Amino acid sequence: MSGGIMLFTKENALLFIEACKEYGVPILGIDAFYLWGNSVQPSMENSVDFSMPDYMLKTENVYSDAVVFFEEKNENLFFEIVCG
Repeated sequence: MSGGIMLFTKENALLFIEACKEYGVPILGIDAFYLWGNSVQPSMENSVDFSMPDYMLKTENVYSDAVVFFEEKNENLFFEIVCG
């Protein structure tokens, strides 16, 4: 945890997404951060919002979209996963 939020490495985030899929927990979004010493810097260009109505109409599987999202991210990022 950092700054009151639970942050995952890319590897652990993928495991968490798989657990959410298994238990039917909705994924609303993924926020990315860089950690610099004791500082947490948001990275909006590496974040995604799955809760937008336009997005929900275009996708059939948020879980697989989340996996694809992580494939393109580097190992220096940490992630908060927002669940419903």
